[in-house]
Amino acid sequence: MIVRRFLAWIKNAPAEARAEATGALARAWLYADMDPHEKAEAGQALTVLLDDPSPWVRQALAEAFGRAPDAPPAILAALAHDQSDVAAIVLSRSPLFDDAALVDHVATGDALVQTAIAMRADLPAPVAAALAEVAEAEAVAALAANRSAAIPAFSLARMVERHGDDATVRDALMARDDLPADVRVAVVVKISEAMSAFAAGRDGPDARRERLSREASERAVLDLVVAAADADLPAIVRRLRAGGRLTPALLLAAILDGDLRLPAAALAELTGMNRRRVDALVAEGRGGGFTALCRKAGLQAPLLPVLVAALAARRAVLAHEFPPVGAARRRRIAAQTIKDAARLGLDADGRAMILLRRLEAEAAREEARLVTETLLAAHQAESQAPLLLGPEWRIEPERIAPMPGTAGMLEGPARPDGEAAAA
Repeated sequence: MIVRRFLAWIKNAPAEARAEATGALARAWLYADMDPHEKAEAGQALTVLLDDPSPWVRQALAEAFGRAPDAPPAILAALAHDQSDVAAIVLSRSPLFDDAALVDHVATGDALVQTAIAMRADLPAPVAAALAEVAEAEAVAALAANRSAAIPAFSLARMVERHGDDATVRDALMARDDLPADVRVAVVVKISEAMSAFAAGRDGPDARRERLSREASERAVLDLVVAAADADLPAIVRRLRAGGRLTPALLLAAILDGDLRLPAAALAELTGMNRRRVDALVAEGRGGGFTALCRKAGLQAPLLPVLVAALAARRAVLAHEFPPVGAARRRRIAAQTIKDAARLGLDADGRAMILLRRLEAEAAREEARLVTETLLAAHQAESQAPLLLGPEWRIEPERIAPMPGTAGMLEGPARPDGEAAAA
């Protein structure tokens, strides 16, 4: 009887009232103690409401049934194929959609629907892979920000390939603690490309813009390599090689850093030789074996003496009793390499020496910045520190005697009654 009266009333009710009553009826269907006949009639009424012209009514249905494990499957399926703002409600919440259904909606839905699916709690790997493969950038960013989603490593890489130009996607990926090292390098490369594109639209010499972008990219990659595990290095090298970023400049910069893991991994990848053998040759850094290794890797002959000199300079600097670190280490190794290369008679105007001087200048600028920041921080700390005096410097006011000839200077004019006026 109640359901029949509801159907008679809803024909002429305004949309807002219909939506409110629809939500109440849906919740009653879920939670009220209805007899089977009345519940069946209510279910039929709710099914009819799927054809209501007002999206408010269908949104009310979606809100009521969105999280319910006992929701009518037919109604949920219809709501999932409704307009995007209605479908997104149930697709983001309902536990009744299996992987196949979600993948289908990823393939056919727009960015709003895809984003709703990407935000689902405990999103399974097949659905995440589908999103990474076909979803719009907005949905991919939501997927990257979803910490409970099971995203395969290859899907993370695919997200960078498809939408690495989108800053929101890059930021969401870089914020993930589980991002593989090689994918993180790929994101850094995309950031570098974005910086170059941004600089290209600004005033200034093209060469300077390109240099600044290249320096920032190399430094970011090297910082990631230092933090990476040995097991991740082959994948990082392959990623750099595929993107055209595995350059002699990067290898030389790594040697100046004092970390030989990237050059060794790169030479092993380029030559196909055993990594342990390559590690030993790089650590030795001289002799016919190292020269043959570099030639097999395809490194140009003018670069070889510079690499040998850089490796020797690294050994000399690190052998110091208190070896420098960071930018100071890079500058010291670079300066020593330039001296050794000059003694070997290398062309001062050659490309290898020009590269080496650039890396030395970069290290010197960074070292200067760090020293300046340290000095400024120390000055600020000193200027804000309170002046602390020991007890031997403490003076009681009543023990201060007036200076000769100053008696009465702190007193006011005399009163008629002879008492001194207050100052």
